[in-house]
Amino acid sequence: MTRASVHPHERPARRAASRALLVAGAAAGLLCCSPAGPDSLAGRYPDHNVVLISVDTLRADHLGAYGYARSTSPTLDAIAAESIVFDRAFAPMAATWPSLVSMITSLSPDASNVRVNGELMADDLPTLASVLRERGYTTAAFLANACEAFTGAFDHAECLPDAQVTAHAMAWLDAAPKEPFFLWLHYIAPHEEYNPPASFDRFTAKDYDGPIDGSRRPIDLATLGETTLSPADRAEIIGLYDGEILFADAMIAAVWSKLTQRGLLARSLAVVTADHGEELGDHHDYYYHICSIYEPALHIPLMVRLPDGVGAARRVGAMVRNADIAPTLLDLLGQDAPASFEGESRRTLLEGGEQGSQEIASEFYRPGMAPVLSLRTDRWRYVYNPGDTTPECVPRGGYFRVATEELYDQQVDPLDQRDVIDLHPEVARRLREKAARVYRGERRGPAIHANPETIENLRALGYIVD
Repeated sequence: MTRASVHPHERPARRAASRALLVAGAAAGLLCCSPAGPDSLAGRYPDHNVVLISVDTLRADHLGAYGYARSTSPTLDAIAAESIVFDRAFAPMAATWPSLVSMITSLSPDASNVRVNGELMADDLPTLASVLRERGYTTAAFLANACEAFTGAFDHAECLPDAQVTAHAMAWLDAAPKEPFFLWLHYIAPHEEYNPPASFDRFTAKDYDGPIDGSRRPIDLATLGETTLSPADRAEIIGLYDGEILFADAMIAAVWSKLTQRGLLARSLAVVTADHGEELGDHHDYYYHICSIYEPALHIPLMVRLPDGVGAARRVGAMVRNADIAPTLLDLLGQDAPASFEGESRRTLLEGGEQGSQEIASEFYRPGMAPVLSLRTDRWRYVYNPGDTTPECVPRGGYFRVATEELYDQQVDPLDQRDVIDLHPEVARRLREKAARVYRGERRGPAIHANPETIENLRALGYIVD
């Protein structure tokens, strides 16, 4: 996909999406935090910069900070050592546009009405960027994917290949932007096709002579059931994927070094996360993400680095969602979140306290198909598929098989590979009732689509299957 530099522009046609849609999907009232105690982080960092780094298709358990044996992420591991690390953070969907919109708007894909790649949020929808801009922040985004969804939300936005994301962001920092600023970088390297630069291709077998060459074709043929991949083939795919993570890590290292050299980390809140993970063959010989409603595709890394080193290397076991990122940052800055935000501030977790457990709802959605809901509790993942949907993942009928309902015990099965619904019918009944309450098959309103050129680019990426 070729990405040209673009700048913010007005999108008047999209203003037709009324605030009625926003209010319908939003939690009523401002988010409220507990009274600040002497050790509270509430409002501790007024007028600090915000640096958000996200990596496309970055599976949490392929990072050293999350227990991976390979050295795929030396920079991210070092950042984790300076950060508060959330062990159980989740995406609302294994799709880039809906997930990133959720992160920026603090809304579920259903509430934002961005449920498919290539759909746009309404112009009047409050975002983290718009809130900060209204309060005097300079805002900039350098994005390697989904950029078209966000250009109008920033003072300066560019759609770029990964290497240029780093170069242009560093040049922007060298230009000494007016502070405080909100800077967002999004890298796409781990996304297929898997072709790390030669110097980062360190995890594949030197004597491998099979069909895997980094392209989609041999993987798509396996998804279609036309070929079978051997253990060596799968190992090659994973090795290439891990090389892409190492490449992304190196690009982040350059930006992180620039932030350090300019003394900006001392007055910045920094967050590192991902839009979603990747299957890599863990379910149904499927290697990508968009059709999955399981842990490998929904579990994301989340690291929050505070400028004064508070909580460095602390691990948080409570479950959170990416919609919680924006309200948490605003809480730390001492700013109220918009009434529309559905996510919760997780400041008390950053302080080392406890916060009530929450269930995390994620979904698969495609127009013309009934959604599939994936409900994650502290122990269980419950899959609710009342429409008996079979997601199509690649052209010509590569399908991802999902039962009407499924149940996985995360205590013993962290990758959701053994369905135990027959062993725990009461658990399934209880979770079925909860899932039915949050399940939404119909859209809240008509989708707002990106331009035809963007849609064709998304089709080339495999994001749209006709």
